Amino acid sequence: MSAGLLLILGIGTTGATRIDNAALRLGGQTGIGAPPFSIATVLPDNTIAHANPEESLTLPIPGKNALVPGRTITFQTTVFNNTETLPSATQVSVIPIGTGAVGNAPNITPFVRITIVNSLTNELIVGNSTSNPQEGATIQNASGNLGTLTPLGFPALPNGTPLTTPLPPQSTTTITVMIHLSSSVTPSFNGGLTALALQFTGTSTTP
Repeated sequence: MSAGLLLILGIGTTGATRIDNAALRLGGQTGIGAPPFSIATVLPDNTIAHANPEESLTLPIPGKNALVPGRTITFQTTVFNNTETLPSATQVSVIPIGTGAVGNAPNITPFVRITIVNSLTNELIVGNSTSNPQEGATIQNASGNLGTLTPLGFPALPNGTPLTTPLPPQSTTTITVMIHLSSSVTPSFNGGLTALALQFTGTSTTP
């Protein structure tokens, strides 16, 4: 039995107290306030990606077409606070795109189990075991906290450019994502697909 996976990458930012440019040009042409608050990821080719929810990016996943019952696809990705002065309380989720269905293919989304682990500390973020992806969370529960990422301390890095500047250790984290297809899938789901998104959400906090 074969199945497949489509995963895109989305980033959301929130922060009700942010100020972009103050009215009346107090402080001159640049105004008063903070630069845009954002978080960003580093793609496998070492490119910086600003992915807004409405303009998601495709995240390449090795072996994505080899997802069969009982098998796990594993990949890593890096997220960082791309803001000069504001800390970011950051969450990560794996969510279905719509219902998770892809065209007329059988929808295997209900049979997917998600595990997310901090790649550096081995801390469990999503799921029930760091080493057994069969115990991963269902798609309805596949979200967790990455903690607070500190600000960069220098201007935001531009979108679409190679990452050449070392990131402050506390402003970034790398996660390992395990997507497991349960052995309980029946033959009627042969050729099934799931459309998923890896979503990061950052909320600005008081420095």
